[in-house]
Amino acid sequence: RHIDQLMCTLVGRNPDSVAFLEDLDHAWQEHCKQMLLIRSIFLALDRKWVIPNSRTVIWEMGLQQFRKYLCRYSEVQQKGVEGLLRLLEKDRMGEQVDRMRLKSLLRMLCDLRIYRDVFEAQFLEATEHFYRAEGTARLAELTTAEYLRHAEGRLTSEAERVSNYLDAGSTRKPLITIVEDRLLRDHVVTVLEKGFDGLVSSHCVQDLGRLYNLLGRVGGLERLRAAYSSY
Repeated sequence: RHIDQLMCTLVGRNPDSVAFLEDLDHAWQEHCKQMLLIRSIFLALDRKWVIPNSRTVIWEMGLQQFRKYLCRYSEVQQKGVEGLLRLLEKDRMGEQVDRMRLKSLLRMLCDLRIYRDVFEAQFLEATEHFYRAEGTARLAELTTAEYLRHAEGRLTSEAERVSNYLDAGSTRKPLITIVEDRLLRDHVVTVLEKGFDGLVSSHCVQDLGRLYNLLGRVGGLERLRAAYSSY
């Protein structure tokens, strides 16, 4: 009943999904503090009766109830996910964001075991749109060497993002694959045609090494070999 009422108070709260994350995070943190206290009070019950009788321990029961009502109040759940996606996009754009809140709420989704079902698919789809648009735009405005440095930096930052607050076991591989595909695989021909000859002529060894390493990640070495042969 308590968690049901708690979710009711979040319905219609704060139309801004990013600002709403503060309310959701506060509700989650308070729930965890309360359940830790309750578990401590009833520690003997957990150890002497619940576990020996294969019942759900008090902490797990609290997680199940929070998950049940978060999923039941779909507005609360979806607004939270939308806020997380917007915050992650702001982070990608270099804006200052509350990374502790990001980490807390993504950890919440993992603890409730709904990370993959309610968040990951939407996050990867948003990532796909973001890097498809960025790849086309940046390739048009940057030199080949600058674009390669940008792509390398994006791969590094996404790997750090996974380490800092995403679920590494579930998200790392598809996330990095999307970045590689949209920034590199889609533009192998354009990158080589636009700037390869200039890099070789100017003896830009470091940039050529970066080109070799990046294209090697997306199966582009045959095209690189052909471009060098042509040169």
